[in-house]
Amino acid sequence: MFKKISHTTNIADLNQAGSWVNDQAQCTAWAGDIVRFPFLGNSLVDDIEFTQHQHFIIKIHDDLAAFAQLQTINPHHAHIGRLIINPKFRGQGIAPKFFKMLTDKAREQNPQISLITLNVLETNLTALRIYAAQGFEQYRFLPPDVIQMRSRF
Repeated sequence: MFKKISHTTNIADLNQAGSWVNDQAQCTAWAGDIVRFPFLGNSLVDDIEFTQHQHFIIKIHDDLAAFAQLQTINPHHAHIGRLIINPKFRGQGIAPKFFKMLTDKAREQNPQISLITLNVLETNLTALRIYAAQGFEQYRFLPPDVIQMRSRF
């Protein structure tokens, strides 16, 4: 189906991923409560600090299938955020493979990485299962409904 993830700096990829979000609740689940919805002008670019972090995608044929953000917090800590799968490709096993590729990419880019974190809504049971299956543990609750997960290496 797909073999690799690609780094992107293309705002069109971000805008396409944003088009998969239909309402404020989905926006908050995907990008957190600091992201304004609906996306107007450059609000999405600004709110996720697109130019300050790395972004990765998967394409299947010519279709954007997945998008995520990889942040370097410090030389030992990376954070994966804003992972989203194109609705056309959901349920096909892309998310676990993409997530594994992202964690591998973080460690490949910086062998000093000893901690990778992510945030997920407590109601996103599918994501919680995917992350737990790859060794991430719940370690902090951020009110009102966000679970912070981590993996140590």
